[in-house]
Amino acid sequence: MLEFVWGTEGPKVELEGLREVGGMIVEKYGLGDVTVIFVDDARITKLNREFLGRDFPTDVLAFDLRDPSPEGPSGEVYVCLERAEEQAQEFGVPYEEEVARLVFHGLLHLAGFEDATPEDRRRMEAEVERYLSVWRKHALEG
Repeated sequence: MLEFVWGTEGPKVELEGLREVGGMIVEKYGLGDVTVIFVDDARITKLNREFLGRDFPTDVLAFDLRDPSPEGPSGEVYVCLERAEEQAQEFGVPYEEEVARLVFHGLLHLAGFEDATPEDRRRMEAEVERYLSVWRKHALEG
């Protein structure tokens, strides 16, 4: 199951396509119950500092909660809407598309995809793009 939570005020996004395509990722990789939380710079900076020792905002963080206990939620993905807004402008894409990219990126991290090396990054980006293509199609039909 995929749940979305608004942890900040910010530009809203249409969730139907995100639920459908994100749900495909959750199902394909057996991710269980995942919550995507939309946050601001302050919240994601705090999480980044607390869990990764980095004192700056980032666009997306994914936390696998399955270990040590397989009970309860299996993962959380935090998407920073302020970073999404800036990156959408920087990359010249619609805001909702950038949010979708970050959601899919975070879900794929929970599925075991990494982006630390150039090869891993290419693999991750290709998989994100595959799901973005499905999302774009859904957005056009909706």
